[in-house]
Amino acid sequence: PITGISIDPDPQSRWVSGLTGNAYFLRYRVRLDSPQRHADLRIEMALDNQEVPVASEPTYAGLTTVSGTIDGRTVSGAGFTEIWSGLKQ
Repeated sequence: PITGISIDPDPQSRWVSGLTGNAYFLRYRVRLDSPQRHADLRIEMALDNQEVPVASEPTYAGLTTVSGTIDGRTVSGAGFTEIWSGLKQ
């Protein structure tokens, strides 16, 4: 169930854009706890400055690395992540 998913930013990974002044977290912990599956993943942006300065609403989108466990098995990989809401300073 969707209620078994949690996504938490790492407060130590905060990055501030010199262009827009928006702040973004660059590392997240994603957990899934359900009767069928268990996952504990860490997602980290590959680079600091991947902000897309769109006039209507700047976003942060870019390459990420993923590592952790799914059902007790170690996993790792790469992905693409979009963060839609930057935190204003």
